[in-house]
Amino acid sequence: MKKILISFALLTAYQMSLAQIKPVEVSHYLFPDFTQGTILMKNGTQRSAQLNYNSMTEEMVFEERGQRLAISEADMQRIDSVFIEGRIFVIINQKFKEVLINDSYILYAEHKCNVVSPGKPAAYGGRSHSSTSTSYGRITTSAGIYELKLPDGYEAKPYIVYWLRKSDQLERFANARQLRRLYSDKRNELRDYTRRHDVDFNNQDDVKRLIRFLEKTI
Repeated sequence: MKKILISFALLTAYQMSLAQIKPVEVSHYLFPDFTQGTILMKNGTQRSAQLNYNSMTEEMVFEERGQRLAISEADMQRIDSVFIEGRIFVIINQKFKEVLINDSYILYAEHKCNVVSPGKPAAYGGRSHSSTSTSYGRITTSAGIYELKLPDGYEAKPYIVYWLRKSDQLERFANARQLRRLYSDKRNELRDYTRRHDVDFNNQDDVKRLIRFLEKTI
């Protein structure tokens, strides 16, 4: 009987330890939760709201009276910028972009997200998966597409597209190959830097450091 009690105690402790381990969830939202932010209008007025950015629909979403709604295109025409947890978002080409560097040049991040479907049964008991950035049209629930958690089986794959504004020119890049075209006169410096540093283009801090390096070498 004593052995049984000891085993039960060990099992309970093990289960409690598992319960304390929180799995890391990758969401289609940029921030883990809706948080208090500020919307600065072009006329200088400010509005406070519970905000988050939906990378799947590429919309700024706010909570109001228990509902989650996207900022409309009409309202976007009147917005200057949005501030969330010390991060700044502006509207370019009708899309919200995060300002990463604001110097003699400006680096923006456009947060996007692909969604991997649960997949269909495949040969040998496997499953075939497809990834698409427009699959939200097929996973809309009664609560809409603004819930923090995707339906079971779906997996978010966030990624970033960068925009660099220099001399009134706005250029797009998402990887080292595309960046080489923008800094064609700095190919050697870019090659040496990426050899010395493991640059992850889905890590905006890595990209910020790389762009600052390239701009200092000019």
